[in-house]
Amino acid sequence: MKTGVKGGGLFSVSGKLPLQAILLISQILLLLFFQWRDSDGTFTWVIYLLCFSCLLTILFTFPHKQVAQSDGSVVEVLENIPDGYLALNADGVITEINQLAVQVLERSSEKLYGERITGIFPETECKPFYRSLEKLHAEQVNQNLDLYVPVLQKWLVVYLHLSDKGVLVFFRDITAKKKQQVLLKLFESVITRSSDSILVTDAEPIDLPGPRILYVNESFVRMTGYSLDEVLGQTPRILQGADTDRKQLDKIRQALEKWQPVEAELLNYKKNGEPFWVSTSIVPIANEKGWYTNWIAIQRDITERKKAEEELRIKNNELKNLSSYLQNVREKERKSVAREVHDELGQLASALKMDIDWLSIRLATGEESSKKRISHATHTLEIMLAYIHKIAADLRPSILDDFGLNVTLQWHCSEFHNMNGIECIFESTLDDRELPGNVKTELFRIAQESLNNVWRHADASYVNVTLLEEGDRICLSVMDNGIGFETSEKRNTLGLVGLRERALSMGGELKIKSEPGKGTTVVAYIPKKLNL
Repeated sequence: MKTGVKGGGLFSVSGKLPLQAILLISQILLLLFFQWRDSDGTFTWVIYLLCFSCLLTILFTFPHKQVAQSDGSVVEVLENIPDGYLALNADGVITEINQLAVQVLERSSEKLYGERITGIFPETECKPFYRSLEKLHAEQVNQNLDLYVPVLQKWLVVYLHLSDKGVLVFFRDITAKKKQQVLLKLFESVITRSSDSILVTDAEPIDLPGPRILYVNESFVRMTGYSLDEVLGQTPRILQGADTDRKQLDKIRQALEKWQPVEAELLNYKKNGEPFWVSTSIVPIANEKGWYTNWIAIQRDITERKKAEEELRIKNNELKNLSSYLQNVREKERKSVAREVHDELGQLASALKMDIDWLSIRLATGEESSKKRISHATHTLEIMLAYIHKIAADLRPSILDDFGLNVTLQWHCSEFHNMNGIECIFESTLDDRELPGNVKTELFRIAQESLNNVWRHADASYVNVTLLEEGDRICLSVMDNGIGFETSEKRNTLGLVGLRERALSMGGELKIKSEPGKGTTVVAYIPKKLNL
């Protein structure tokens, strides 16, 4: 069975059209010509009145046989309206439908014809519909309502009109619109209750007086001290001040000019002039045509984090200064002890050796046992003197002060090879004559401790020590061909921490590259401009 009004075709008038036919045709043409809609997309009451007047003209103006012949045109009108349509008789039985009603209600036309409206809109689940229906009959005034139909899981906007035979029901599926409204309310709730400041501006102009602020949430008001009325129409630049980082502002501007998202940390100012730090994220918003219309900025107050970072920075500087001071004190003590060992013990041991040598000469003809004892004492003194020189050199090699860093490292590499049997090559292209004493000391200690680590842990047969300039930095490198290690596992061992602290004390950095089976390279970079 086809949808539409039951019975034959609607009208086919032979001969001249009477005045009533002209009236009906003009109404139908007006109905099809004008597409008036409300702001939410529904047809205005004008369209429904025209539909209603068409039906009245058919029912009351034309002779019965002409109405019977004109059935098809009414069906065409009802099929062209953008709403579902049902006609109910006085008993609430469906007598007419259109195709859109079939689609929205998800039932065939055969099942809908003759069905009571309660079978479509159950009374227990659609009470608002029946309240509006009662009100329609009681007040004789057309009704409209938003109705949720659980069995369909759809929202419908419904219009009820009285007719001489019962009720005309027009409806439209607004489920998608309702879902959008729910999402909008959810987003509004999130924005309103967010602890982050949110503001929306025009997309253009970027330069003053823009971009104009269109919206701010409550968190913005609490964070800045400005009221909503005070900031609407203003530019976000009202939050900037004397100490706002120009580089960060330039970074934001470059992103805005390219319509790109951007993140930055800024020092802003409240209405009362109090500074506060924010982490801001700015993104462009485009309309359905792809044109950028707005900017949305989300700002989080990071003042406490910045204070903590500043306190940590101060503490780190204090620790670095303390570490540097302790290093200097230790070097002075080493220098003093090395001098005492070298000068005092060394001189006493030398004097004792001279006495033993004198006795050896005088007792050349003495007993053999006496000669052996004197020879043994001489040998022991020689060993003691060697250890005295070694201890003094380890504490503080005097050649570092007398001849400089290059000579000292060359000598130390030679001693390392002689003592440990590991080939150690030193290469340098650095002129060390202008290096301050503390820099020479620290670079020597880094090389010394790195070579000690090679001897103890690397199982290497070859070491290369280089000292050179790389751009605006001094570079000291100690590379071995030993067993290597996983840097992630030994990053914070005391030996490596000590090396790193020495480099940091000179404003530099230490890098360690190592892999199991591929040796280890320790590189210290020291800025020349801080040390020369």
